[in-house]
Amino acid sequence: MPRILIAENDRSVLRAYETYLKSMEGRIQRKLEIDSTTGSGVLEMFKPSKYDLVIMDRRLGRGANGIKLAKEIRSLDSKVPIYMFSNGRDCSRYAEKSGVTKYFDKTDFFGVAFTDIAPYLRE
Repeated sequence: MPRILIAENDRSVLRAYETYLKSMEGRIQRKLEIDSTTGSGVLEMFKPSKYDLVIMDRRLGRGANGIKLAKEIRSLDSKVPIYMFSNGRDCSRYAEKSGVTKYFDKTDFFGVAFTDIAPYLRE
């Protein structure tokens, strides 16, 4: 069962991500296990667990920086795909240098989820 960790500070966006990913189960023919956090707790959740995919916001609120957290995650696991979504300024260069697999605008999530993320969940 593929495990996904989602870090997103906006609860409504977080619920939308969870709902959409759960709806993909039938199309990828696999059950998903999804853990989520609304802030910097992503490292505390990541350290003791093995995830197949991390989806995170660039700005997690309360001073939490997704790019710095991605770098820390990458130091713990060199292979886990990290997808970063954010509104506003394009920080893809900084994100990629920190180990982010792909950086997207939040408005692209639902298109990206099936085309780019689904292959990780089928393995």
